[in-house]
Amino acid sequence: MYGSYSEMNFFLHTGLSSQEIVLFFLSSSLLLTNRGLVFNVFRNKKTSYVFDFLNVSDVTFDPEAASLWLIVSENGKEVRHVDTRQTVADNLKRFDRWVNVLAREGFISGRHYWEVEVGEETAWDLGVTRESADRKGWINLSPYDGYWSVVLRNSNVYEACDNSIMSFSLRVKPRTVGIFLDYDEGQVSFYNAQSHSHMYTFTDSFTETLYPFFGRSLNDADRRAAPLVIRPLCTQWSLRTLTSPY
Repeated sequence: MYGSYSEMNFFLHTGLSSQEIVLFFLSSSLLLTNRGLVFNVFRNKKTSYVFDFLNVSDVTFDPEAASLWLIVSENGKEVRHVDTRQTVADNLKRFDRWVNVLAREGFISGRHYWEVEVGEETAWDLGVTRESADRKGWINLSPYDGYWSVVLRNSNVYEACDNSIMSFSLRVKPRTVGIFLDYDEGQVSFYNAQSHSHMYTFTDSFTETLYPFFGRSLNDADRRAAPLVIRPLCTQWSLRTLTSPY
């Protein structure tokens, strides 16, 4: 139907919220390209096509921003908490107290989506942070301090670290978490990528580069856990008629 990415026509569709678009993506078979997603959306159960564009970001962990208790894999897609403090040079990007790491890639505009495999982990931090946010010493995870994050504690306590902590429960424990950044609309949304469900959305305004943010527990037990993995989003060409969920 389409010869290449450059031949596609995109139409902005404002009838759906960013959250609805991502949920539609998670629960549907869609046209997925090397540079992004084309959403096949139906309204009023009519067979009419409206396309929206979302950049599927090739996110990798940045070893220069990693805590000394973390090791980043050679391909930049896995990070593991280890028992031995790494002997590497310090720099302004590196976390020195918290067991955190950033992505190499930063975003200053547009829509971006990535997924992180958390498996059966009992504690993790995921989200985005602004370029100027503190990385040294004790860090306060809040939008005021430049962090928009959702965390898991004690296996089943989920918290959105908004300007006040928002605790919430989930019927299905996520093994893969999807993060959607809509920079221009000022939204960071979190999804259970397997149950196709929305977890939480921050709404704010952004003025500087944002980096994907990942954190591990300070507990010793976490050092024996499986690595956090940035999940590859496969490239495939497929388009089929879908039933509208709206």
